[in-house]
Amino acid sequence: MNPIILSLFTAFAGYSVQNISQATQKLGFLKMKKEKCAGMLIWAGATLGTGLSTLILLWAVSIGQVSLVGAMAGTGLVSMTVYSRLILKVHIGRNEIFGVLLILVSAVFIGLFAQTASESVIEIKLLTIKLIIVSILYGALWITFRKKKKALCITLGGFSGALGGFVSQFQKISTAKLSVETSSLQWVPVLKYC
Repeated sequence: MNPIILSLFTAFAGYSVQNISQATQKLGFLKMKKEKCAGMLIWAGATLGTGLSTLILLWAVSIGQVSLVGAMAGTGLVSMTVYSRLILKVHIGRNEIFGVLLILVSAVFIGLFAQTASESVIEIKLLTIKLIIVSILYGALWITFRKKKKALCITLGGFSGALGGFVSQFQKISTAKLSVETSSLQWVPVLKYC
C-alpha cells in the first residue's frame, strides 16, 4: 500500500481511538456516581485507549508526513459522533451531520492531493523556540481574558490546537532513525519496526 494512504488510514484510526477513548472516559466518570467499581474500570480502560492512540499516531507519523497526520486530527470526530449516537444515545442534529460530512470530504481531498515529499528536516532548536513563543503569547492571552469566560474558552481551545500542532512535529523527530536509536524511547517495541 502507498505509504501516504497507509499513513492517512493509520492517522484516522489513531484519532478515532483517541476521541472515542476520551468520550468513554466521560462515560466512566458518569457511571462512577452510581457504580463506583464499574465506572473506574470503564475509565481505566478508556485511559489505556488514549495511550494506545498515541502509539498509533506515532506510527502514522513515522510512515508518513507530519503535515498529513496533523491535518487528519479532526477525522476522529467522525468516529466519536457515530459512537456518541450509537453507544451514548446522544441526539445528532443537522449541524453535526453537516460537520461530519465536511470532515470526511476534507479527508478525501487530503488523500487525493497529497504528494510524496522528500525527507523532511525539522530543526529541533527552531521548533522549541517557536513552541516557547506560542506558549508565551497564549499565556498572555490567558491572563488578559481570565475574567471573560467566552474569550478564555476560545483562547484555551486555540492554545490546545497550537500545542497539538507541535506534538506531530516532535513525534516526527522522535521517530527519526538516529533519534530512535539514541533516545529513551527504545523501550517502546513498536519503534523497532518503524
